[in-house]
Amino acid sequence: MNKTQKMDASNARSAVEATQAASKIARMDGWISAQSGSGGTHDKSNSYSLKTLYVSPSFAWSFYSTSGVAKKCVERPIVELMRPGWSLQIPGNKKLSTSIVSQSQDLHFDTHLSNALIYSRICGGAVIYLHTSDPDLSKPMSTGAKIIRLHTFSAGREVFGAPSITSDKTMAEAINSLSSESFGLPPYYSIRLPYVQFENVHHSRFIRFTQPSSVSDIISNYGFGPSLYETLYEPIQDYEVLCKTARQLGEDYAQAVFTMPGLDAAITKFAAAITNGTIPAASVDPLTSRLKELDRRRHTSRAIVLDGGENGEPAETFERKPTPVTGFGDLYTAAKERISLVAEIPQSQLFGTGSSGALNNGQENTDSFRASVLGIQTRQALPAIERFVGLLMGKTQPKSWTVSFNSPHIPSQKEVAETHKTQADADMLYIQMGLNPKDVLKSRFGGEAYSLDTMITEVPKEDILSVDPQTPAI
Repeated sequence: MNKTQKMDASNARSAVEATQAASKIARMDGWISAQSGSGGTHDKSNSYSLKTLYVSPSFAWSFYSTSGVAKKCVERPIVELMRPGWSLQIPGNKKLSTSIVSQSQDLHFDTHLSNALIYSRICGGAVIYLHTSDPDLSKPMSTGAKIIRLHTFSAGREVFGAPSITSDKTMAEAINSLSSESFGLPPYYSIRLPYVQFENVHHSRFIRFTQPSSVSDIISNYGFGPSLYETLYEPIQDYEVLCKTARQLGEDYAQAVFTMPGLDAAITKFAAAITNGTIPAASVDPLTSRLKELDRRRHTSRAIVLDGGENGEPAETFERKPTPVTGFGDLYTAAKERISLVAEIPQSQLFGTGSSGALNNGQENTDSFRASVLGIQTRQALPAIERFVGLLMGKTQPKSWTVSFNSPHIPSQKEVAETHKTQADADMLYIQMGLNPKDVLKSRFGGEAYSLDTMITEVPKEDILSVDPQTPAI
């Protein structure tokens, strides 16, 4: 094979390799533009793709500890959720209700509940461990066992889903059956602390919290769900980058510019003189010499002495050139709106500032945030409180009792007075229609506090028919 043939073969191989490489990066429509780079290696759309981000518990804690925005995204809904507090209603047994609430306060249950909800959002799960006097932790907690103290542990760092005690069973084999309410959840957990660990602790000794996830994810993630930061990490990271960029722009906002006429020629002449040996090699170049002289002549009033020029020579100049920041504010706002949208927290709650963007439309913004908080209350907080209260009651648990969160809105004295006045006007109409005044008084003032609910005895049919038709409707 001669030289020409070798070159032709080499070119052919190169063409084949280029075609194969292009086919790997080709666009979905099969079109590649050699001129613009679209569909090829220079197509910027090929450099970004959606990827599943796994956030480990240790990384999640590090991110939570170092980023103020990440911390607030996790804590703000929980703070709002716990702010109004909760109450226990047991009809006809106020003494037991007061006793149970007092026990929960002695055990600092609200603090543990708040921490567990926060840990769950950070790591994907958490537990409140119910410490009792039972010696065998591998057995179910006995009914009526007295709870001595509580501990809160985060998933993947301190508590892990564990398989059955039987060593020949895997995690998947130890998962409860389909007919169980706890299907997909580990029957046992292990607690691992720096200096001590407990294996095979029965699941009944925990109040469990987790983020929404599939059974497969729970099995592969220590028995818990994914971290909230799997969706929030990139938006917060982009925001932090913009904040650091703003700092750099601020530090270098007005760049000093010193114009020294003939600088390039002076340096070239200096370099030539060094090469020719006209001046010693250790001589100071003209730029360094001039800057040192400027620094020496600088006045305490920050004035700088410059050469004014003479004999037609241009003068030296000193000025500051501001860095243009046009459009940076729009990027900053967009980054905040993205975090607000993903976290479902309005900017007024997250950053202390409002905007006309997503999740920042006045009352709609507030209602959306309250709905998100209410969802956490319903799915996680209330079941945990009900479980804990039921355990405290033990065998003395009454047939009827309810737990509810108090209203987050605290009315002013003026609002309370206006409500009472409106209800009093309605009560007068009730009495005019034939209702028993004693029933009205008992409904308002017969309970533990003023009530707007009206409980009445049965009204005879003839009394209702005898009501003056001119009486205004309620």
